[in-house]
Amino acid sequence: MIGATSYGQTKICGDTESFHPLDREMIKLQKYLQSSGVDTIIIYRHWIYTNGFNGYGKALWKKDGKTFQLRLNYNKETSQITRSDTLHVSKATGLSFFFKQQIDTINSNPVKQDYRMSHDGSHYISIRWGDHSYCYTISNLLVHSNPNSKRVQWINFFKEDGADQIRIDGVRVR
Repeated sequence: MIGATSYGQTKICGDTESFHPLDREMIKLQKYLQSSGVDTIIIYRHWIYTNGFNGYGKALWKKDGKTFQLRLNYNKETSQITRSDTLHVSKATGLSFFFKQQIDTINSNPVKQDYRMSHDGSHYISIRWGDHSYCYTISNLLVHSNPNSKRVQWINFFKEDGADQIRIDGVRVR
């Protein structure tokens, strides 16, 4: 298991409890999907920075040969979670990439980091298929500094462009 927990966020494979409202919703969703006979489930969560609750999550699942995706967003100002409509995904690229690139055989995150930042954001991603599961966490800076890493490339299927930029009154501060 790779990862560490900060601010009560679930970041370790097998964690089933969290203080973070987004984590709690993603855990409930994962349990529901598992109990409803879903073939494959990917859970992705991105915390923009680790100083408080923030971020978004995505679930991608495959059932009966069809692939679906759902996005959850945590609104820091209202402490509410909004949920997108469930989408039918015609091409399961993030899912296909995982198996074609054999991501489950990679044992460590890249280590090259161009700079350091306090309260750096993090990415958590897990996949379950059949009796198999795989997950890891990786810092936002490692994602930015290692675009050729297969793990980073897999994260980038789910990460939203510009989601890790912090703006105050329209000015980018991070």
